[in-house]
Amino acid sequence: MNTDDLAWQVCNYGGLAPRKVDRLLEHGHLPLVIRTAEERGEWFCAERAAQELCRSGEFGSALKVMEPFVATGWPTALWAKAGILLRAGRTNEALDLVRPDQEGRASRTVCRHFAELLAEAGRVDEAVDLLVPHIGEPWIRTTLVEITEGRGRDERVLELISPYAEAAR
Repeated sequence: MNTDDLAWQVCNYGGLAPRKVDRLLEHGHLPLVIRTAEERGEWFCAERAAQELCRSGEFGSALKVMEPFVATGWPTALWAKAGILLRAGRTNEALDLVRPDQEGRASRTVCRHFAELLAEAGRVDEAVDLLVPHIGEPWIRTTLVEITEGRGRDERVLELISPYAEAAR
């Protein structure tokens, strides 16, 4: 298993397609999906199996399924592991795993992902602060609205995005 192969699987729905994996899980074949992830390095099997295990509260098993993919250093797997850790209540560990450095903070995509994770962890103000330097991008503004919805930050969000309202007209 290597990161190029994993990236190819995601971009081209290579290997077992997500819909097929979902069907297997719907029919109770979680052990088969886990074994396929382990033996064949099938990303969609690992991802969906980990999600299913988390739904059952089996966070240790979910982490075990994800670990070979994380070991490659592939960022998508790191983010998936962070999500598992967050659902397991290991918030600081989750955030530390993917916390962006200065270079990462320059990336709008990394900041968006980390802001979403912060918001899931209940750290909405930190998430907003992280997105502010990238507020010029419409999709960042969309993320800002989504992560703050129903969390009492409407005034701050309106203050941040109102300068862009005229351009949207």
